[in-house]
Amino acid sequence: MITYKAHYKDEFHDLDIDITHDKGKALIFTIDGVRFKGANFNDFELEEPEKYSMDDLPFRLFKEGGKIYHEKLGIELDSEYFYTLQRYSLELTIPVTVIRISDSRNMDAFIRLKVKLRERNENDRNNIIYRCDGVRVFPDASDVEDFSLHIGDEIINGQKTLYFEDALKSINSQIKDTYELKCCLTCQYSDYSPYGNDGFGYMLCYRDHKDEYLKVNDKDSFFEYVADLDFEFEYETNLCKEFAPRILCEGYRGYV
Repeated sequence: MITYKAHYKDEFHDLDIDITHDKGKALIFTIDGVRFKGANFNDFELEEPEKYSMDDLPFRLFKEGGKIYHEKLGIELDSEYFYTLQRYSLELTIPVTVIRISDSRNMDAFIRLKVKLRERNENDRNNIIYRCDGVRVFPDASDVEDFSLHIGDEIINGQKTLYFEDALKSINSQIKDTYELKCCLTCQYSDYSPYGNDGFGYMLCYRDHKDEYLKVNDKDSFFEYVADLDFEFEYETNLCKEFAPRILCEGYRGYV
């Protein structure tokens, strides 16, 4: 289990919290005895909502689900309700390692991420349609206010996005003459699923099948050589002793 130090703030709270995750499982934190889980840092869902009276909870929550009209069947169906945390800001640090190119030294660094959820306005894109008891409802919009790499006193600002692949690539392109990120994203043996992934990915680690993975240079060869093999779930920022620079094959996702 990995723990990230974070600061959480909403209209009811202003406090430091720990966000934990197990490989391949949700990000989790607890405030006031209330537990939330999510795949990304902007979609924390209330766990076990049946335990609570929603009017008494000191959080802003987005409610969806309930009665849904199935047009093809011509009937109304009941689904469970989901409650997603809204109107908060979250600032966290994620430890990472970089290699200083001049002397191949490993150096401690960290990613700083700050995201803020705010009321959606008419200019915000909303490609996913949410409904609650048949009525369309609109969740908060997410603004990424900071995504930066900190190496000692140096600060490298990355693309402000919750898609870690894009943000880390933008950072790596700026530091490539001086440093190199040493993490799953830049490792030779990790890849994204060709079926899709979340913003804070689950990367598929093939460290136990190195020879097979080194044959992969496109989507077709991914399915030919490794799609049926077992793998480990890892996040982009993780690091293990099997790390190797991503220089020998493209894999499905390409070079960094």
